[in-house]
Amino acid sequence: MFLGNSTWGIAPGGGLACESAAPTLTRCTFAGNSAASGGGLYCLDSNPTLTECVFSDNTAFCIGGGAGGLSAAPTFIQCTFSGNSAMGGGGLGWILQPSPTIAECLFLDNTAGDNGGGGIYCSGASPSIMNCTLVGNGAGTGGGIICYYESYPTIGNTIIAFSTQGEAVGCIEEASPTLVCCDLFGNAGGDWVGCIANQSGVDGNISGEPLFCGSSNPEAPYTLHADSPCAAYSPPNHECDLIGAYPVGCGAGAAAEELHRGSALDFTSCAPNPFRLTTQIAYSISAASVSSFVTLAVYDPAGRLVRTLVHAPHLMGIHRVSWNGADDARRPVEGGIYFARLSLNDETRTTRLILVR
Repeated sequence: MFLGNSTWGIAPGGGLACESAAPTLTRCTFAGNSAASGGGLYCLDSNPTLTECVFSDNTAFCIGGGAGGLSAAPTFIQCTFSGNSAMGGGGLGWILQPSPTIAECLFLDNTAGDNGGGGIYCSGASPSIMNCTLVGNGAGTGGGIICYYESYPTIGNTIIAFSTQGEAVGCIEEASPTLVCCDLFGNAGGDWVGCIANQSGVDGNISGEPLFCGSSNPEAPYTLHADSPCAAYSPPNHECDLIGAYPVGCGAGAAAEELHRGSALDFTSCAPNPFRLTTQIAYSISAASVSSFVTLAVYDPAGRLVRTLVHAPHLMGIHRVSWNGADDARRPVEGGIYFARLSLNDETRTTRLILVR
């Protein structure tokens, strides 16, 4: 645990400073720390992996209340950022490439000052933000996320809702985020406005009440009601997998499964996930068909084909195939979020894979 620490002057990393290193941290707590940048954690030229860590009530005078960095590519998986504050990037603040990977994280009630980005700040950086939930964050610009100067983040299957100040996503000076299967709703400064206005209603993007469980599931209030438009393959967009960090946690559970009832195919497991070397993808086919081909392929967050793993006449049963993190030319790809897409006739299923380098 990193609790109540502070650094003096311009020193970064109130809780922990990580330079030219790649540690793995699991279930760590960074709380009540302060620094010039990276109130809880600061990364410089380093690539740590943090899983199920909590960043709460940390402060940075400049960038990154919860965590911040420069020229670093950390991976945050299933982490929580709550009640952090900074001049820019109340939850996370990142400057210059390479950029972090942020997956299945919750950003709650973080705030930022004049530089914006209540939840996340990026300048000259292009983080991959996948299956995250940002709720109740606030800043004058970019209540959820702010993108500066040649930042091109990829934001997928993410909820940005109820920002107390500022629009969901803001852009300044040649920044251009790409959003896919995202739900932006109820943000004080607007949802699909400004630099992302033209992405509303395309690529699976919606603006609908997320229907969090709240008091119906007090142990997991940001899970989804079964009727949420963010539940996997729910109306109005049947093509998107789960949107947000948490699955259905209340309501009529059967409703969430109804969409899969009678399905000819589905993923059964992907393990290990996250993975460093190889992951095994298992899928099932439960319906017979004549002259049908099943295709299993891996795509990057921008929808570009990375690797075709299977394209063959289908057979009923459970099938397993491995992916070693290489593209069709057998070249290793960079670490980050990828999507395995399974297709048979008119049915498609998608699941995410997290490759850690």
